Amino acid sequence: MSVQLQQTEIGKFPSDWEINRVDSAFDIQQGKQVSSRNRDGVHQRPFLRTKNVFWNRLELTDLDEMHFSEAEQMRLELRVNDLLVCEGGSIGRTALWNNEIEGCLYQNHLHRLRVKDQKADAQFSAYWLWYAFDVAKLYFGRGNVTTIPNLSQSKLAELPMALPPLPEQKKIAHILSTVHRAIEAQERIILTTTELKKALMHKLFTEGLRGEAQKQTEIGPVPESWEVVALSDVCSFQSGGTPSKQNPEFWKGTIPWVSPKDMKRPRLNDVEDHISQEALESGSKLAPSGSVR
Repeated sequence: MSVQLQQTEIGKFPSDWEINRVDSAFDIQQGKQVSSRNRDGVHQRPFLRTKNVFWNRLELTDLDEMHFSEAEQMRLELRVNDLLVCEGGSIGRTALWNNEIEGCLYQNHLHRLRVKDQKADAQFSAYWLWYAFDVAKLYFGRGNVTTIPNLSQSKLAELPMALPPLPEQKKIAHILSTVHRAIEAQERIILTTTELKKALMHKLFTEGLRGEAQKQTEIGPVPESWEVVALSDVCSFQSGGTPSKQNPEFWKGTIPWVSPKDMKRPRLNDVEDHISQEALESGSKLAPSGSVR
């Protein structure tokens, strides 16, 4: 079944999707300004800063505290499904609040978006803002143009956003959340494997494979049968350099050459082992292929 599309200011979308301002679906509120004067008081409460808010993720291990009056607590206390949007830094960065910390509040460099009239699903909206700000760049240049980019409440309020029918929003949010959880699980596996590799490298390079006694050396403990030598005893070195601009064949891609940034890239394997004498100007130290004895 073909879907009828409508052309809008931010692209083509299904014809039954509403394209409306952010403030048509959300109440927007900025938090309290952080200052030495505002910190003093008996009602010290934890609050979020921009450093705690990442794309669809909150980092809550290092929360600051500040005095909030009873009126400020009533106005600024976070509720489940509130969205937190960064006003500065990486503007638009958004995360969903799930009441991870009871009675938490937020500073003025964060906007709190709270769904009104059941027009939006909070998790869908978090993904939409991630997509619009960071992936598709639909909001590029929409922030206030100053020395430090920022997203004022008025600018955020007028941003156009796609609002599918609510059941469709929930389905989209469910699909993206499933993928997001799978990515997080994979990242945890990679992190665990990386730490395992580090531990294994440490064990092998200090204890070896034979369980022999260790000796202390200038680079730390190693097996007694191992020899510690200077790198120059086992490798030869050659000075690399940046090709001269007078040799355009190097710069037009007809002759491959290595720069330091290539050392982390797989395409280093495709670079030939030699470089012309004309290109041997002062530069980085390289250990060319075939130079290890």
